[in-house]
Amino acid sequence: MLFDHSYEKIKALSSEGVYELRLDDEIGGQSNIRVILFDPPSSWKCHADNIRPMRVIWILEALPKKRNDWSKNDITRFKGQRLILKQRFYDAA
Repeated sequence: MLFDHSYEKIKALSSEGVYELRLDDEIGGQSNIRVILFDPPSSWKCHADNIRPMRVIWILEALPKKRNDWSKNDITRFKGQRLILKQRFYDAA
């Protein structure tokens, strides 16, 4: 699948590989939608039973955003989702 869109790092998670993609269109009655993406570091190696032919950028969450900044709960949730992906799909580094 080809997806050509720009996204940027979430400042509070700048070293974690977590990004936000902004969608300007209204979808399902919701506007100002953000898609939270995770781009794992190249040092993370997939479990042997989870080898993929191409690099994976994970979608952590999609949500409408009503305020400019991310709350502490949002940041904690994104960190938790990142940790779950690491534990389920990557070898410990």
